[in-house]
Amino acid sequence: MGGVARNMIRISTIFIAICMVLVAASLGLVLYSLAGISGSESAIVALAALTFLILYNAVSMRLRDRTDVGSQISDLSRGTADLARQVAEFGRRLAAVEGRLVSANSAGSDRIQGVIGEISELGGLVKQLATSVAGHEDQIAALQAAAPPASDPAPAAYQPEVETANEPPPVQITRWVSLPPKGRAGRRCCRR
Repeated sequence: MGGVARNMIRISTIFIAICMVLVAASLGLVLYSLAGISGSESAIVALAALTFLILYNAVSMRLRDRTDVGSQISDLSRGTADLARQVAEFGRRLAAVEGRLVSANSAGSDRIQGVIGEISELGGLVKQLATSVAGHEDQIAALQAAAPPASDPAPAAYQPEVETANEPPPVQITRWVSLPPKGRAGRRCCRR
């Protein structure tokens, strides 16, 4: 769109220049033919009129440009103010994101320190447990070494009976046990 406006300005400028030359030449011709002034004097008057028209056009263009420049400067100042506002908004958002990042890092490091403390405490408890178990094993070994040998070995938990030829074979009794239905009762142990 800027190219069309620029071409219109050039065409209008060329048209104005042609009109100014025609007006100055017409003035010189009218002075030569009607007023009876010599050709060189009418040419000087026509040239002076052309110079006056050129100066008038230049001054009017400058005044119009000043109003255009004033509006352009006001547009630029509004654009600069808008840009400054956007930069300030961006800076505020960046500061908020940085604040969240710092708080997330500090919260994460606090959690890590807590986990490290728990792990070191568990390590100490495991060492205490190992020491206690070793002490108990030593005490059990000392008691077994100091105890007199027993005459009877300890009764076994299960001793199968030897079948005799006269007895009938034992009957197996099967007892049916009903299990709780699968559902909430079965899953309760897995959820907290």
